[in-house]
Amino acid sequence: MPRRRLTFEPIHANDGSSFFCRSVQAAHFGFGWHHHPELEIALVLKGHGRRYVGDAIEDFEAGDLVLLGEDVPHTWQTDPADGPVASKVIQFRREVFGSLLLEAPELRPIAQLLDRADRGLHLRGATRDEAQRLFLRIVDAPFPSWRTVADLLGLLGLIADSSEVRELSSAAPRAVAVEGAGRKMDQVLAFLHGPPDEIPTQAVAARSLMLSPAAFSRFFRQSVGKTYVACVNEVRVLATCRELIETDRPIIEIAYGAGFANLSNFNRRFRALKGIPPRQFRAQARSSAARSPVTSTAG
Repeated sequence: MPRRRLTFEPIHANDGSSFFCRSVQAAHFGFGWHHHPELEIALVLKGHGRRYVGDAIEDFEAGDLVLLGEDVPHTWQTDPADGPVASKVIQFRREVFGSLLLEAPELRPIAQLLDRADRGLHLRGATRDEAQRLFLRIVDAPFPSWRTVADLLGLLGLIADSSEVRELSSAAPRAVAVEGAGRKMDQVLAFLHGPPDEIPTQAVAARSLMLSPAAFSRFFRQSVGKTYVACVNEVRVLATCRELIETDRPIIEIAYGAGFANLSNFNRRFRALKGIPPRQFRAQARSSAARSPVTSTAG
């Protein structure tokens, strides 16, 4: 299995610009667990898969728009079989605004927003739609100017004023905490991001790292921000969500295929994470798909 060490990503602003804009088109998003001191606003234009931000593991689809704080570990991953992907990102340091964020009381909500971004922020509803319009105007500008900086400030202000913003991570670890774990963290991430039915138990994972169960538990919680068992359950539940939506396979078969030992445990874990039982989740997803026309935000 490939190594998945958290890496530092150096970012260099575009010539004549105080922040960095980038467009990505690829066959798929690989698992590139990384961090950087810049804040990041990321928009997925095409593709669907799994998003990892700090200790948050969630599915994403086209239109996904998030704001990430400094040095928050993150990556997006898709299955190569699902086809090509596209995204755009804006990466910037808060110093781009100089002392304004500290000295201008009118900008205090934006300064507070950038602090909240340590947990990763997911935009929804009308806020996401308006933010996407501003975002694309910035990244698609033919050349940097005061207007692009003003638009970036306006975009952050829009997010800061909105109630349609959700924190992703319960306790996003700083990169140094994860990176310091070194080779052991590589192995644990390889466990979690392999096939869900092949993820080892905590006892097996601890033995493979030559740690006692108690030491492994402390190590994992300090590195990721939640327990190993909680992360395993999240990965397995997310794996079942797509099966429930896209296939007619029996729920018990889907549960066993994702590594759950019995149906009652699967139902309990699924409800805890999704708020509803798997049967209702499948019914609601299909009802929503039947009512809504197929649209795409791909650029």
